[in-house]
Amino acid sequence: MNDKVAVAESKNHSNIYMIFCLLLLFFYLYPVYFKFFPLPTDRILQAFGLGLIGLKLFFFQKFSINRKLFIILCTSAFMAFLSFLSIQQAKYADSYLIKWFFNIVLNCLSAYFIIWYIDSKVVRVTIGRLLDFVIYVGLIQACISFYFFFNPSQYSLFTSLLKADVVEGVTNRLGLLQIRLMGIGNTFFGAVITYSVDLLILSTLPYITGSRIYKNKWMYWSSITIIAIAGILSGRTFFITIFITIILVIYNERRRLIELTRSSAKVIFIISILGMFLVIPFQSLLDINRLERVWDFAFELFINYSDSGSLDTNSSQKMADMIRLPSKLSTWLVGDGMILEMDGSYYKHIDLGFIRLLYYFGIFGIFAFLVAQIIYFKILSSFFRKKEAKMFCLFLFFLVVMLNMKGLANIDNYVILFIIAGIWERNKERNIATQSLSK
Repeated sequence: MNDKVAVAESKNHSNIYMIFCLLLLFFYLYPVYFKFFPLPTDRILQAFGLGLIGLKLFFFQKFSINRKLFIILCTSAFMAFLSFLSIQQAKYADSYLIKWFFNIVLNCLSAYFIIWYIDSKVVRVTIGRLLDFVIYVGLIQACISFYFFFNPSQYSLFTSLLKADVVEGVTNRLGLLQIRLMGIGNTFFGAVITYSVDLLILSTLPYITGSRIYKNKWMYWSSITIIAIAGILSGRTFFITIFITIILVIYNERRRLIELTRSSAKVIFIISILGMFLVIPFQSLLDINRLERVWDFAFELFINYSDSGSLDTNSSQKMADMIRLPSKLSTWLVGDGMILEMDGSYYKHIDLGFIRLLYYFGIFGIFAFLVAQIIYFKILSSFFRKKEAKMFCLFLFFLVVMLNMKGLANIDNYVILFIIAGIWERNKERNIATQSLSK
């Protein structure tokens, strides 16, 4: 009897640890600033990471910085220094990108704390298991976003819990919840970025050892369906991600294209069935006028092509109007050091990522930015053994490049988390091998 009680208590503790693990990951990937907290959730996690390292040093535990992580820190510091040089000629000190690059360094602290917690309380850390956890968190975000979509008043209630100055840009556009998804710390273009990473992860799980999501095929295809629908309803740019993902799958399965074609037919059938089940709530919970507006928003590109043969949307036309290149040679070379106007609006009222970077630190800065991204993803790929998994890192780089044609995009929080997990996994394997030899 006592054994059964002990087993039940152990399971309860495991469930609590798992829930807390998902909460940590959630607020790391989707940071928010609650009005009753002194700091945003990402800063709180960074403080936890710094505290953990401090405790280890205080108790004289061995702590060192991995060489690959040191390269990332130096690269990020160099990009911050380059940004600092750019703003010297600006109208006012625009530290937007300096904060961005320093945030990479700070995210190492929070990622270290999360990986330590998972390995200590939940399960031995591997990149495969971590990718599963990231998908779990993405699914939770998608479900919450769907709930807010069907209950807009609840989203207004949620935003009332956040710092007013931080959430102002969202509250001013609450009307968009009528046609697109908005989640917790995950809205508009930012939501497209996160769901894009989730979809690429899902396309790579078949080549990752230890993925429990892929072992359960219904769970796997349901996850793809939910993430894909959530991504499309967050922003039409997500269709770029679908295109990139299809190319990745075709490349990885190029030696068995016939089998891939057959299996794709089954997959399309399964996704169609799952999609039909997901559409039912839309029909029952949305009035016909709102449903039509949602359809017109999500598939405007294809509707316009069917009507006029033109592959454009209202958003793409606005993007075309924003293509305004610098007229001064100095701006081309070193930028204007400006990413935002003094009133907080986009500099030159341009929202296109690479053009904004061009105006900030010039063509040399963009080159340095791309080199930095290549370094990050090259280091990340070193922790994957299979070639198909390494291609995941290459296509993440392609994703960042493509998305920056639309807006400022980075997935550094994901990359840092995966790299810290890879370092942790390799160190564990090395320690186990050393202990085996010593015996």
